[in-house]
Amino acid sequence: MWILVTLRRVRGRDAVRATVTGFTEGWRSSYGARTPMTWRTVVRLARAGRPPIF
Repeated sequence: MWILVTLRRVRGRDAVRATVTGFTEGWRSSYGARTPMTWRTVVRLARAGRPPIF
């Protein structure tokens, strides 16, 4: 659904091509192992008004 919303917002053939290329690269590539968020990061996000959703 998100890709459809993004494509609807993007104007121009070059922008659509760049969006689709980035999306497919994100699905194909692996960027390492995910690590748990530290409590320090949770506190910093909460102070900034963007608490993480658990």
